[in-house]
Amino acid sequence: MISDNYIDSIDGCTVHYLSKGNGRPVIFISGWMGTATTFIPVVSKIPDSYQCLILDIPGFGLSTPFKKIPHTLANYCHMLDDFIKKLNLKDPVLVGVSFGATLMIQYTEDINPNISKIVLQSPVYKPFSITGYGKFLLKIFYNMKSAGEFILRSTRFDFMKNVIYIFGDQNMKATSLKDIKEYGLKTLYMSDIPAIFQSMEDILQIDLRPKLNNIRSKVLLIYGNRENMFPEEYQQELAGLIPNCNFVQMKGATHYAMMQMSNEFTKYLVDFINIQP
Repeated sequence: MISDNYIDSIDGCTVHYLSKGNGRPVIFISGWMGTATTFIPVVSKIPDSYQCLILDIPGFGLSTPFKKIPHTLANYCHMLDDFIKKLNLKDPVLVGVSFGATLMIQYTEDINPNISKIVLQSPVYKPFSITGYGKFLLKIFYNMKSAGEFILRSTRFDFMKNVIYIFGDQNMKATSLKDIKEYGLKTLYMSDIPAIFQSMEDILQIDLRPKLNNIRSKVLLIYGNRENMFPEEYQQELAGLIPNCNFVQMKGATHYAMMQMSNEFTKYLVDFINIQP
């Protein structure tokens, strides 16, 4: 049984999270503009002998935004640390997708190097360029934020659909729209506009490479073999920079691997968690 929960956090925000089961904690954070609901197909298949905790980060889903501080990865890391301490979670496994995966890397590098296991799907770890229509779209949003805010407030799903059609391949177009409608659309409407802009601006400039070699955690790194945002060399470089890394490419999956192939993703996740340290 998955339950809704809320907890007060840093800078006056309230963090919403879903919980299921008891036992070793497993913390999930979704990708940019994602919500806790996107992990429901995965968490529903995980045994109740684990305590699954799925967070909406501040400004997204049902979590309120920060009141004074910006919505950056550094501040999200402090929020995650506050969450772990307030719930007294011992030896949690961290699971992140895309933006959430980048957050988990930075948290382990800068705040808690003692995390024993991390699962990362499609993380950003260094600056990357967006070209073509995607670059044009972001320029409009950065330089004409009032227009961008109007578009996002008026039609969130159409925005996500256009992003998929700009960046995605045929497989993504065929599968991801259904998944977004089914798992993420309702809470997507509640995302905070400043949080969307601030977090995107921050992640496009992130560079985690200098500290990756210091990660002591066991890491399961997952990309789709049809990943449409990060090329093969980008993935291989990250796998080579993390010392204790098990690199998996999910056959047939794109950037939305966790939603597209939830059964296979869950199997990789549970098998990895069950491996003894």
